[in-house]
Amino acid sequence: MLYFIFTVFLQFFILNSSQFASGTDGYYYAYQIKSMHEKGVFSAPESSLTLYYLYFFSLAVKNIVLSNKIAVSFLKGFLVLEIYSAVSNLHDRKTGAAAAVLSSSCLMINFFTCEYVKSLGAMVLFVFFINSMLLLDKNHGIKYYIFSACLFFSAALSHKVTAVFSLITVLAFFSVRIKKKHAAAAAVFLISALAVFSVFVPNSLHYLDFQRFSGYFSLKPYLHLKSFFLIMHPGTVSKFEVLLLYFFPLIIFPYILLSHKKNIYLYSAMMAVFMICINPFSVFESLDVAFRLFIFLFIPSVFILSVALSKLKLKYILPFLILIIPLHVYNTKKSYLQFSHDYELYSDIIPLLNLPENSLLIVHQGFDYLYWYETGKKAFHYMPEAKHMNRPLYRLAFGVKRDLFEKYTDSNTGIRYLPGFYALIEEKDWQSFLTKIPENERHRFNDWRNPGNFRENFLLRNQKFRKK
Repeated sequence: MLYFIFTVFLQFFILNSSQFASGTDGYYYAYQIKSMHEKGVFSAPESSLTLYYLYFFSLAVKNIVLSNKIAVSFLKGFLVLEIYSAVSNLHDRKTGAAAAVLSSSCLMINFFTCEYVKSLGAMVLFVFFINSMLLLDKNHGIKYYIFSACLFFSAALSHKVTAVFSLITVLAFFSVRIKKKHAAAAAVFLISALAVFSVFVPNSLHYLDFQRFSGYFSLKPYLHLKSFFLIMHPGTVSKFEVLLLYFFPLIIFPYILLSHKKNIYLYSAMMAVFMICINPFSVFESLDVAFRLFIFLFIPSVFILSVALSKLKLKYILPFLILIIPLHVYNTKKSYLQFSHDYELYSDIIPLLNLPENSLLIVHQGFDYLYWYETGKKAFHYMPEAKHMNRPLYRLAFGVKRDLFEKYTDSNTGIRYLPGFYALIEEKDWQSFLTKIPENERHRFNDWRNPGNFRENFLLRNQKFRKK
């Protein structure tokens, strides 16, 4: 319990070191909660319980940005607590404590607290679901099955990745714990239920989501560990911990299979999840799908590693717990800084824009939801679809020099130059400018700061749930 309190307070202290929200999507969550307060619905339709959890905290703390920071800090604490509980059920309390400290100090968990909050909430429910599976080994009453089923659907609806991971885990459980004919019927029921949810529940797992994997697979193998180090630049000690989480499960799992360990279904499910996370035949060059899957790695790794940790005596566990706490502090701070945006600059620019009420601002991710949160006017980091063409469209461009604008735009083009190398221009004039500049110059503006892609079908599908 003391470590839970320490984890929550440390995380809150780091998140609250700035008055602004953290991460690229920090103001996405803030605007979603604001929308629920003002309109009674989320602006972007959601089924994730994480959003309702954040809303619950906002009922007590009126400053939504602050309430989100408190809620996220507790989420990290709950995840560590659930890992402790689950591994303790697998082995014993000392192993549970070692697994909890190892996971809380990991660089990867802190990416979720700073950037991927919805995923963090879903992971709490996923580990809670694993814990309920372990309890089913000791209690076979119908109420325990109902409880596990509720947790399964909660994890599945809270995030699409945990939907897949939960399904893998429950199918592994069915394969060894209940009769084959019952297992097949239960599996069909769960998969059918998820299919029904995909039709009637917003932002749930759907076949269109597989469009996200376009360009994901590669015939050329990638060493995800190397890609992760090149992108995130972790410190020496953090590298060692990531190496431990990456390689040790590969070494330990054959031993688990040969020794016919109890709960082999869980270790097998965790190994399947682990292999999805490190899939070498996937393109890992940016903070995209492969990265998002890779940082889930610590969850299956900790469960597989628990077999080795359970062999250690208490006198070796205690120094391990003490020595790793400074890494917990270091990684918590480092992750926050890696995903930080200059929200202070953004908030200084917003009052200078003064756009019409029905306008749409095209601007990079991070800025878009802060603008929406502070003004109530729409902004997003995609190209506008046809339905938006009858409204005033503006572009907040980044990094374009004044002389380049002057050379390739008409003299009567209204361009406002703003702090931080930003410039406000009408969208039609921006597109005209892009067609006139040389190819080598155009390539410079084809990045996340100057969005140029349309939303794909798997993103647009959710629009049908939006209230008119």
